[in-house]
Amino acid sequence: MSILDLMIERKVGVKLLMETRVDDILRDADIMDKYREAGVEHIYVGVEAGDQATLDLFNKNTKVEQSKRAIDIINAADIVSETSFVLGMPDDTPESIAATIELAKHYNPDMAFFLAIAPWPYAELYPELEPYVATKDYRKYNLVEPVIKPKNMTVKELERQLGRAAQDFFMDKFRRLHELTPWKRKFMVSVLDILINNSYLAGEMRGAMKEGKEMPAEVRALLAQVKHYQQAEAGSGARLGTGTGTESAEREHGQEHGQEPRNFAPIP
Repeated sequence: MSILDLMIERKVGVKLLMETRVDDILRDADIMDKYREAGVEHIYVGVEAGDQATLDLFNKNTKVEQSKRAIDIINAADIVSETSFVLGMPDDTPESIAATIELAKHYNPDMAFFLAIAPWPYAELYPELEPYVATKDYRKYNLVEPVIKPKNMTVKELERQLGRAAQDFFMDKFRRLHELTPWKRKFMVSVLDILINNSYLAGEMRGAMKEGKEMPAEVRALLAQVKHYQQAEAGSGARLGTGTGTESAEREHGQEHGQEPRNFAPIP
């Protein structure tokens, strides 16, 4: 009997976030329903790169198409899917970053984060990346601030591209919120609210406003939609996707009326 079977049998009642590899998901594709029943609600898989050459550089031993398949399996089990893409390699350009964002949309995880490569001196990749290291202030090695200067971009340009990548991905995800199941929809509204109001993305928006720039219309519209969803949740029993079918689905996933949506996303 597996640990999943034991958790199901004993009705442990815990909700789990799991980090794993693409090949593990592919291996367990036929028992993903057991993952869900055992309480696994959120799975992070490390895709890391959008092209095979970069994946090979990271020694992932994974094919690009396998990553898409793994995320599809997680989504089909109604489990929150999360992944990340590493940007800021020496050969990156605005065009290659834009292509990675489009690939992230195609993979269709519920959440994708775009991280700045941060090669510590003991990393296997460090000798190859050392000529492009722009700072050795290790406080900046936080996966948000770029520390590598690509050949054809400044560090400042790369920083802007990283911020835009997250905004572009999550705005696209929010526009397609109706495609998600009711409990995932509720989860994503809380995640997007945190991203826009209490993350490094919010800081970028406030910084732009201080410089006398207007918040982009698309961002304003997104904020308004998040507020609309929240008001619908709070107002006299109104819920996302009303109806007995929705209510049963929410109860099935452990969300009774009045209970806060579970939000354990690692928001930067």
